[in-house]
Amino acid sequence: EVTFVTTPTNDSTPDYTFSSDEAGTITYGGSCSSSTTSAIDGNNTITLVSLSEGTYSDCTITVTDEAGNISITLTITSFIVDTTVPVISGSTITTPTDDSTPNYTFSSDEAGTITYGGSCSSGTTSAISGNNIITLDSLIDGTYSNCTITVTDSAGNSVTLNITSFTVAIPPTIEEVTFVTTPTNDSTPDYTFSSDEAGTITYGGSCSSNTTLATTNNNTINLNTLSDGTHSNCTITVTDSAGNASSALSVSIFVVDTTAPSVSSFTLSDTALITGDNATVTLVFSEAVASFSSAADITVANGALATMSSADNVTWAGTFTPTADTEDASNVLSLATSYTDTAGNAGPAETTANYAIDTQAPSVNTFTLSDVALKVGETATVTLVFSEAVASFSSAADI
Repeated sequence: EVTFVTTPTNDSTPDYTFSSDEAGTITYGGSCSSSTTSAIDGNNTITLVSLSEGTYSDCTITVTDEAGNISITLTITSFIVDTTVPVISGSTITTPTDDSTPNYTFSSDEAGTITYGGSCSSGTTSAISGNNIITLDSLIDGTYSNCTITVTDSAGNSVTLNITSFTVAIPPTIEEVTFVTTPTNDSTPDYTFSSDEAGTITYGGSCSSNTTLATTNNNTINLNTLSDGTHSNCTITVTDSAGNASSALSVSIFVVDTTAPSVSSFTLSDTALITGDNATVTLVFSEAVASFSSAADITVANGALATMSSADNVTWAGTFTPTADTEDASNVLSLATSYTDTAGNAGPAETTANYAIDTQAPSVNTFTLSDVALKVGETATVTLVFSEAVASFSSAADI
């Protein structure tokens, strides 16, 4: 034997090669025969007469030379003839599909190798007998009507299956990148989102923008003028060139506040302060404020204001202590414009009502008698002049 018959083979008339060291007449035995009856000295290739499907293990060849000497019997190595093509059938791919690597299921009654045709391919190249699930390689948007699968069995018999036409329609994926600061005093804030495809932008809810085209990757848009208030219904959708619309992206809730804070009241609990007195200073804003510090934002006249505190950043309180040994009837606390509300709007300046301070001790300007040489029956006028009006004075008790 030189070249045996490939097994299995789908050739019902396969070739077979053997060698002989003499020429002679060929005789066949078993299930095989051939129209070739003469052998030459050397290699001989014969074509076997058409064979039915099955296993051939009893085929023999003998050569008889001119002297009538018969060779030993050569048994052809067993082989299988298989001319039946596999039977395959397939399902359908959902259309349109938003999966760029869709699965496809087909059945085969034989194992074999898979080859692909048309616009489709897959890393799966082997089929089993039964159901086969393959994942197609990544596809772009479009309609696929020329995709085929061919299964070839081990004998070389093959059959081709046309995959039913389907459409891939993958919408863009968009995500929030930079939300709108909240609260913000910008009525036309910026907003950034990302998209994995270019396309047309549409807006929903209370937000809009003059930017109508999205690019791949990050997109920063400037929202059109918004009214003060909470914006919780803003959406963005991107539609690609194939007409596939993304899911609506909900813009994170934000608040627009362009109204400056105001001072509702700025008062002292006591406006006539004397030695030993102090006063509670109360400052009430129209809304919560930020960046407020009584030490930095309030100017104090003739006294000291302890650091003001607040539980809600709206109502602030602190203790004012007047300066000792001071007398001044005209004083105010002054609020500067260096504070803002939580949205960044600057507030106005304000002052308290006037308060008077008298922490200076009174003095005696004069203490005299009208006559300093008194005789029996005479009297003198005693005159006591203070530097200022006094209280709790009694000559009977104090002189």
